[in-house]
Amino acid sequence: MSPQHDLGYPCSILQPYIRCYLDVRMGTAGEWVNRLLPAKLEQCLFVTTGHAPIVTHVHDTRHRQDMLSPSYLCNVRGAVSSSLLQLGMQGVLSMFVIIFKPSGFYRLFGIPPLHFSDAFIPAAVSLGCHWETMGQQIATARCMSERQLIAENFLLRQWQKNTGYEKNAIEEMLAAIDAGTFTAVAQMAKQCYLSERQFRRVFTERTGLPPQAYLRIARSRRALRQKQLQPERSWRSIAFELGYTDQSHFNREMKVLAGIDQAIEPAGKQFLYVEGTTLRLL
Repeated sequence: MSPQHDLGYPCSILQPYIRCYLDVRMGTAGEWVNRLLPAKLEQCLFVTTGHAPIVTHVHDTRHRQDMLSPSYLCNVRGAVSSSLLQLGMQGVLSMFVIIFKPSGFYRLFGIPPLHFSDAFIPAAVSLGCHWETMGQQIATARCMSERQLIAENFLLRQWQKNTGYEKNAIEEMLAAIDAGTFTAVAQMAKQCYLSERQFRRVFTERTGLPPQAYLRIARSRRALRQKQLQPERSWRSIAFELGYTDQSHFNREMKVLAGIDQAIEPAGKQFLYVEGTTLRLL
C-alpha cells in the first residue's frame, strides 16, 4: 500500500516541547521487508497500533536481538547516531508517533536524552507505567484525532509536573541548525558564553548527541530534503551547496547516516519527510 499518514500539531502549551504527532501506515500485506533506519536527531514516543515490527542492530548478526519488546506498546526512541538500526516487518506497519522538538524531551521530562540514544526503551520502564497505559489507549482509539487527544492529556499532566527546564542559548543554536545554519562547535560555544568543553557537555545533555554528530546528521538530512524538493539536481551540486568539499566523503556520510547509496537509490522515493524528520518508507 502507498504510505498513508495524518499529521497533528500540539496545543499552545505543548508547542515549546512537541514538534508534531504522526499517525502512519505503510507496507504491503503479506510482504516481509527490511530497511535501514536513517540517523535521527529527535526523541519520540513510539506507539505500535498494529503488528509490532522487529528492530535490530546491523552488527548483531549472531543473536538478532529485537530492540522492541513485544510486551510493550509504547517505547521511547532516542536520537540515532547512524543508520545502524534495521527495521523488519511483515505486512503493514501502523504506528502513532509523538515527535519532540530538539531538547523538548529533556525540558518536559527532565531526563537527559543520552540515556535513550541509539535505543528503543519501554516507556513504562523509563518514564512510568502510566505511559504504557497511554499506549494501550492510543492503540485502541478509532482515529487520529482521538489518539492525539489521548496523547495530549498525558503530556499536559507531565507539563503540570514540569520542574522548570527553561530554554537557554543552546536552544537558539538548535533553532539555527534546524534552519540550515551550520556553525563550528567552537563558535557555537563562544556564542553561548561557554567553554567548548562546557558547551559539549550541555549540548549532549539536552539533545542526546554530541554537537559534531548532531551537525553531521542535520546536514545529511538537509541534503536528503534538497534532493526530494529538486530531484533534477545532482548530488554533487547539493553536496557543494552544503559545504562538503569532498564528493567521496559526502557519499560515505549519506550511506552511514541515511543508509542509502545515492548513485543507485532515488532519495525522493525512499523517504517521507514530515515536519523536519525523515521516515524510511517500507
